[in-house]
Amino acid sequence: MPERPIGAVSKTVVPSNRNRGFESLSLRQSQQTQVKNHRVVAQIRRLRIPCPGFIDWSNMYLVPHATLDGEKRYVRACILLLSCIVMQSVTMSGAQAQSQRPYRYLALGDSYTIGESVDESQRWPVLLCGVIAPGTSPTIIATTGWRTDDLMSAIKKASLTPPYDQVSLLIGVNNQYQGRSVDAYKPEFESLLTKAIELAGNDKSKVFVVSIPDYGYTPFGKAKQQSISHDIDAFNEANRAITEKAGIRYINITDISRRGLKDPSLVASDDLHPSAAQYKLWVERIQSALSK
Repeated sequence: MPERPIGAVSKTVVPSNRNRGFESLSLRQSQQTQVKNHRVVAQIRRLRIPCPGFIDWSNMYLVPHATLDGEKRYVRACILLLSCIVMQSVTMSGAQAQSQRPYRYLALGDSYTIGESVDESQRWPVLLCGVIAPGTSPTIIATTGWRTDDLMSAIKKASLTPPYDQVSLLIGVNNQYQGRSVDAYKPEFESLLTKAIELAGNDKSKVFVVSIPDYGYTPFGKAKQQSISHDIDAFNEANRAITEKAGIRYINITDISRRGLKDPSLVASDDLHPSAAQYKLWVERIQSALSK
């Protein structure tokens, strides 16, 4: 065993109380910061909304950053908590505003949609609003005699404010009545349907098409009932195919209109258009289809 060099003195290193004090203080501060961080994270978790930041939700602790000491992580967590509270407030305010906004329904069509020969309160879009959202009124873009091209021109000129909660389209009887062909009707109807989808905020679930009624089953059209019915079937076959291809709900009410000769109460006083009683039957079917 080598001898100790002459003059060397044996020393035992004793930890300084001062150093132990600093280590103890640092440990306590770290523990206190960790507790604070956990409390902040717990508050953020209770908000139940997505919060960007440095949170590991699976383990529910703040992910440590090499560049952040404990206190800085705590400050950052507090800022994140405040951001989440603001985000939640904005989200709730937007949802509340949306829920309080009145139901907005846009009905596009011709004499059937405007309710020729019935009181304004008996128009089928008005009746539908009364069922779906009592106290609200529809916006109607429709006039007796309009063809598909007339309706498109009117839509372009109208001061509409989309998106609407519901948009309906019923058009084509005047194309048939005025001798226009089905082939000419198809692209115009398709353009109108595309426009209706746009007015519903491109939400196809908010759009529906109603079939063309058959005026051959009225006193006005009964002399040419077979010819009229044949034409109406052809136009409805076209609009139904276009509607279903687009993934839009199609509601057939033509069969109801064909009860007109057997049940005169379903025909208005002009012997041509549907009565209020018939429109009520339409609304029952439309409302049933929309609720599915």
